[in-house]
Amino acid sequence: MRFILLFTNFFLIFSRASSETVFWADLIENSKDGLFYESSMSIPFTGTITASEDNPFQGTFEGGLKHGKWIYFDKNGFVERQSEFLYGQLISKSLWADGQNIIEERYEYFDNGQLKSKSLWKNETQFGQPEVYYHSDKVCRRCGPSPKN
Repeated sequence: MRFILLFTNFFLIFSRASSETVFWADLIENSKDGLFYESSMSIPFTGTITASEDNPFQGTFEGGLKHGKWIYFDKNGFVERQSEFLYGQLISKSLWADGQNIIEERYEYFDNGQLKSKSLWKNETQFGQPEVYYHSDKVCRRCGPSPKN
């Protein structure tokens, strides 16, 4: 019986932390591990934050890291920009105007987490030359096809 009660309590605590919707003000970032926690919990937060007047953005966390789409609103409640994260790494960010995605910046990473490249996109078409990085963090700005004469 004691085991069942302990298991039930653990399950309730874990499920509460793993599927909750909270406000940004309910979370704290641990400066030691860089993860976000709900102020009353000791395990990294997994769940959704909802927008408020003071913090006009919404998004999800997985294991204390930003994960998935994050949407930022202007003062009138319209989408202003959007970012996408994969377990804490920024994958893309977009600017919006009049309800339309006007430009997107996409990121790729090496396996070690260092930035590999970033490129600009509009209407799902890449434009301009991508900015490509080496492992040493030096930028190669002329990567890609050579300009035609």
